[in-house]
Amino acid sequence: MLTISKNNIDYIFICIILLFSTSANIYLSGIPGCILLFACTLSFQFIQERKILISSKFALFIGLLSVYFGLLSFLHHQLEYYKFICYFTYSYAAYATIRIVSDKLLFYLETAITMFAYISVFFFLWQLVNPASLFYIAKLIGTQYPDALASSEYRFAYNILVYSINSPLDGSFTRNCGLFFEPGLHACILCLALALNIMRNNLKFERRFFLLTCVLLTTFSTTGFIIYLFILMVAGYNRSKKYSFLFLPLLTLILLPFLYSDFFILKITNDFEQMINYEQVFQLAKESDSLQTPGRLISLRLAFIDFQHHPFWGGGTKVSSLSDLYGGEVMLVSGFAMLLVYYGISMAIIWIYGFYRFSIFVRSFYQVKGGKYLLFFVLLLISLSYEIEFPLFFIIATLPFFHSYEHKTIPHPIKNKNEYIASYI
Repeated sequence: MLTISKNNIDYIFICIILLFSTSANIYLSGIPGCILLFACTLSFQFIQERKILISSKFALFIGLLSVYFGLLSFLHHQLEYYKFICYFTYSYAAYATIRIVSDKLLFYLETAITMFAYISVFFFLWQLVNPASLFYIAKLIGTQYPDALASSEYRFAYNILVYSINSPLDGSFTRNCGLFFEPGLHACILCLALALNIMRNNLKFERRFFLLTCVLLTTFSTTGFIIYLFILMVAGYNRSKKYSFLFLPLLTLILLPFLYSDFFILKITNDFEQMINYEQVFQLAKESDSLQTPGRLISLRLAFIDFQHHPFWGGGTKVSSLSDLYGGEVMLVSGFAMLLVYYGISMAIIWIYGFYRFSIFVRSFYQVKGGKYLLFFVLLLISLSYEIEFPLFFIIATLPFFHSYEHKTIPHPIKNKNEYIASYI
């Protein structure tokens, strides 16, 4: 009889959490996704604990969450049931994961991201060699992206659960999306795994770090490369302060061909032009009678304009308030911008504090002398570019609070990696 160990079930559930954090599959997002994730979490907790248990701290957390969204409903003049359902479900999934997986959680997160990264290389190479056959299979068994993510008019965008294809129809530029709806988000999650890996190894570069670096290169993501450069600078400085002044020029020389590539320069130039001339984006939205999603820089600028009108509780929408003035709808894409516009500083500061505490927690857990704020800045840079209201980030932001409650002191991490599933990755 085939039996699955408790450790394997823990690892499988972490993989499920990642699948629900991609925004690539319409069936795993929205209210239907919340219902499915809630059912998966209940099953996971019942299998592992033989009962459904919640602590008084989590009950208090849900109570405060209910009060917060009740207040938002009053201030926004709309019932915030959708946001509450998402926050409740993702928080419960995070709590159950932290409670059950406990000390193995950081390693399992790193390993699960790594496993899916390796899988993505196979599909990426397949798309390079014979895209027609991959597209055929994607249409046959995959799910098409929602129009809000990638309209079928100009992109071929499908998700086949373990991989996403989000390519121009002419096939002119192929990038590795991995599990996620966009290669940039894939690159950010890879950088998260790289940061966790380097902290686990006391800021040393080991085999998995270099293998993940190779996968990162296939994303061709400016955001991912910037975060990766930051990780290298922190690691290099902490490992050798004496020679750190030589590290940055050497790294710059290595990355110079990429920094001066047409891809990088055009993207940065377009983002800056959009940020300065944001009126043109509204004009385009008005003329085309369609919702426009501009770059991250313009999203941040528009978010701060809205922030001045609703600084504490936000306006309850992801669409810029300037849409009323210019006549065209523009939706912000930066994760931090979305938080400011929808919730105001009230929610944004909670997320930032959660990321800060997580960075401190990881450093203490792995007993690393340096890199105190490494993960904080990695997560902050991710939130400046992409939405963070996914189950994965709920685990990250709440881990220091729920873990410290279940375990009064942070124990030493288990050193024997052979205990874990997929430790060979």
